Amino acid sequence: MNASGSWTAVDSRGNTFTGNYGEEFRFGPYNIFGNEGEEIVITVTDSEDDACITSLSAVTPNETCSTDCIITVTEPKTVHCFGSETNTPDDDEFVFAISVTGVNVGNNGWRAVDQFGNEYFGEYGISPNLYVDIGPYTWIDFAGETIVLTVTDLENPDCGLGTVELDVPEEPCSQDCSIQLDIEYVICDDNGTEWDPSDDVYWAWVNVSGTNASFQGWITDDEGANPNTGFYGLYEFGPYPIAGGDHTLTIRDRVTDDCEATISIPAPPGTCSDGCRLDVFQQPPVCDDNGTPNTEDDDVFFVTVTVQPLGQFGNGWRVVLGNGNFLPGGAYGETVTLGP
Repeated sequence: MNASGSWTAVDSRGNTFTGNYGEEFRFGPYNIFGNEGEEIVITVTDSEDDACITSLSAVTPNETCSTDCIITVTEPKTVHCFGSETNTPDDDEFVFAISVTGVNVGNNGWRAVDQFGNEYFGEYGISPNLYVDIGPYTWIDFAGETIVLTVTDLENPDCGLGTVELDVPEEPCSQDCSIQLDIEYVICDDNGTEWDPSDDVYWAWVNVSGTNASFQGWITDDEGANPNTGFYGLYEFGPYPIAGGDHTLTIRDRVTDDCEATISIPAPPGTCSDGCRLDVFQQPPVCDDNGTPNTEDDDVFFVTVTVQPLGQFGNGWRVVLGNGNFLPGGAYGETVTLGP
């Protein structure tokens, strides 16, 4: 009610739509493959009144509606060479890492065979852990050769064939793999307790790059890596306790285990918990009739307290009255009586 004649809508995938009230409208189309079971939220706003708003949602089907079996093989981003540590091309071997995806395929994975009868097996998917090495193909025997790889589904060999051509480099690659670690910056974190420096931690942003490294990326056993593997680039590592001092980070290539680098991440100087907290422990107030048990007007009372500090604090404490004036306090940890 009280709306204009038209509306605009934005869905959770970033698509924008417009329409008129009272007219049927179809949102979409939305891809199903790879997004099965995804909830799509559509927010509708009146064209003239931003406060007039509503929303609706729909869930993509759990299965696609196409029944044909299709296999797709990724083109390798790079070729990894083994044997470069000898600087002799005679023992250079090339390995291609591929991943295979499929639509309406079986659950047992895929089989690949090249024109020389070499077989390879793997699971469908594109994560780094699902890449499969194809090879090795020696430079001395296959330099300049095109490897034709044919992929079929293990459960359904008649599934739409996936093929890829892998070109063995004409030049040898006898060069060492190396990894470079560059610290971009280090961040101190009070760990949610601004008054307690004992639990302060720090994080480090490290740029991981490689020369002659595999495109499958790097891996590490470091406790501050989450995840512990990735493609080469900028990553956050931590947290590490400041009390533990500098931290040694070691990263190695996912394919070439002896290609690794180590760097020392410096702990921040000091701590970042610079707050202060005072905990006051109070005993029950004590009333004093001031020596006149029959007169109430001169009664007073005393309060006994103990103050314990946390964080950054001085030599003692004092009392601040509501009018801004101060009263003497005492030393931390000592029992002090206030009053009358």
